Amino acid sequence: MLRYSSFYLIVIGLLSLTQVYQSQPPKYQESVEYLEWNADGKLIAFAIGNTIEIVDTLKNTVIYTEQFFEDILDLAWHPVDPYLLAIASAPANIVLTDLIFVLDVQSSNILHTLEAQTDVRGIGWSPDGTFLAIGGNTEQLDPTWLQNKFVLWDHQTEILQPIYIGQSLDLITFVWSTSSQIASIYVSNTETMLIISDIALEEPLQQYTVVATEGTFDNLSLNPDGTQIALGVRT
Repeated sequence: MLRYSSFYLIVIGLLSLTQVYQSQPPKYQESVEYLEWNADGKLIAFAIGNTIEIVDTLKNTVIYTEQFFEDILDLAWHPVDPYLLAIASAPANIVLTDLIFVLDVQSSNILHTLEAQTDVRGIGWSPDGTFLAIGGNTEQLDPTWLQNKFVLWDHQTEILQPIYIGQSLDLITFVWSTSSQIASIYVSNTETMLIISDIALEEPLQQYTVVATEGTFDNLSLNPDGTQIALGVRT
């Protein structure tokens, strides 16, 4: 997360070390929570508060701007379709649940809206783009969401599939691996767990107790071949 008194976007081409794009400053007075490239590397989406902008870096122009009801909780570009973006948003006054939107950037149309009966901690597409995983913590009585840390939404059939992997700890964040497993961080009052789970089998494959010397874990990332994982610590 980057914090400035005002914010504007700069894109730099690493091969030529030249600036490719710069928005007109000052633009915003809030912090940048999310900054994500699309599948073909031509578009970049960023979220500030409840506002999303998508920039075409080849044309040096903003192609999409929208203010949602409340703060953006996460962004996830589809891994195959470069114009499909999933957006998680906090609930509005008229809706009591977090919301998931699937946006077609080409048409600027919201194709799908899901009411997530959970406190969303993250969203992410499976490597082949078939499923959108919605991870969170819930005390809702809805049978699809109750006691399930993950719900998979099938992009083609629009069916929600609950996934239970036996964890009563609170989910902090998660990420898909290239082999369609999910690495996730859970926390309790006494411990923090890093768990690698097989979504198809609905069971943990590996489990580690992890300790931050100072602070708490709040994000993670797998390297491209899935052999190493980086954990972010908030102090």
